[in-house]
Amino acid sequence: MIEVIVTLVVLSVVLGVVTPRLLNLRQDDAERVARQFADALNAVARRSEIGSQPLAIVFDDEGREIEVLSLRRPRGAGREIEPEWAPDPFIAPVELEEARLVRALVAGVVQPPGAWRVDVEPGRTRPGLELAFAPLSRRERDASAWTVSLPAWANRAVVRAPSGRVVSGGAAAAQAAPVDLDEIGAGEARW
Repeated sequence: MIEVIVTLVVLSVVLGVVTPRLLNLRQDDAERVARQFADALNAVARRSEIGSQPLAIVFDDEGREIEVLSLRRPRGAGREIEPEWAPDPFIAPVELEEARLVRALVAGVVQPPGAWRVDVEPGRTRPGLELAFAPLSRRERDASAWTVSLPAWANRAVVRAPSGRVVSGGAAAAQAAPVDLDEIGAGEARW
């Protein structure tokens, strides 16, 4: 009888230690997906500022991934061949095997849950993006969601923990939005 009691005590201690770690691993999965997506957004922002290829950010819930496409001609094709949208060879797709997308805002507009696409034209203002990722195990809508945002004027994405703390891209979070002097009536004023 004492052996059974000792065994139960040992098992309860082991479960008490292991269970929080397993729950934390799922939270780490959502953080990893958020950071991967932030890296992809950083590359899109840089390419839209200095590149000449149109890009598109595409979410496909069926394929469980977010992918960046670029408009380019097939390798070895001449000018007579029209460019095609294809996966960008320099930006890895973000696989959503370990986390789920719970919210997507493009220019402040909520995107449909199934699939959406954001086109990014070089030399034009890029729409602001904000996406929230949560662990697969959580059923609450935005509870414990990692948020990735890239304002239209920024060149670096900001990753926020579920607590709201900035964990990556803090300099971008501190940047103020640009001000159009003509719009505020100070276009002719001296700087």
